[in-house]
Amino acid sequence: MIALRRMPMAVMALAVCSAPAWAQKPLAFKVGDTEKWSFAMDGKSVGAMDAACTAVRAGSGKQQLFDWKYNLKLALPVQGQQVNLTMNGTFTVNDSGHPTAVTLNADVNGQAQKLTGSFGGGKAKITAQAGGQTMNRDAAISGKEFLSINNVMTLMSIATRALNIQPGKTVKAPLFAVEMMRSLDITFAAQPTTETITVGGKKVECVVCDVAPIQARLHLSKATGEMIRYTMAAQKLVIERR
Repeated sequence: MIALRRMPMAVMALAVCSAPAWAQKPLAFKVGDTEKWSFAMDGKSVGAMDAACTAVRAGSGKQQLFDWKYNLKLALPVQGQQVNLTMNGTFTVNDSGHPTAVTLNADVNGQAQKLTGSFGGGKAKITAQAGGQTMNRDAAISGKEFLSINNVMTLMSIATRALNIQPGKTVKAPLFAVEMMRSLDITFAAQPTTETITVGGKKVECVVCDVAPIQARLHLSKATGEMIRYTMAAQKLVIERR
């Protein structure tokens, strides 16, 4: 992939594994629903992101489509250098959490990058622009993938809502990683007991999942399935709702 591959990644690249079916939970968002996230590395704030549902539309059959916009600003130490990343864009998912469209506009230390994509008919069609170059790519998809953009945490939160992960259960599910332009699978292994954490002054009972192969731990609201906290111990990275 062209210059997009240099984008700093708080959410690490994934590896391929087989993905059986799961007991999926239909999604129901409304206009004005929002998520706000704070990013901290080694105990220090490195940025924030927010996302909001901007429209709810009819899809094919009885399906609903949800349009979202997102904004992100990070200042990350990468290999001894400061990397400043700003990013915004849009995505559309259906009520199963699967994507139909995505846009991305990013600036990495002054270098502009853009991406647009559509999903349907067994294909993901992606156009990326950076450094005066344009690349088009079609990738085969099953239609069951969830969307993944590095550092856009709301996309993972949408996936975990839909997957309806229960304590003590293991779920495998495919994601389409935009920066890699390919479909990948990950495994969510939930611990048998829940944990109550305090975020934003509120106590939330959470299902705790270890995620392979990215070596992350997720805290998911037991009531809704939405992601509350994302932790990567190796990077001393904590991303949580605010």
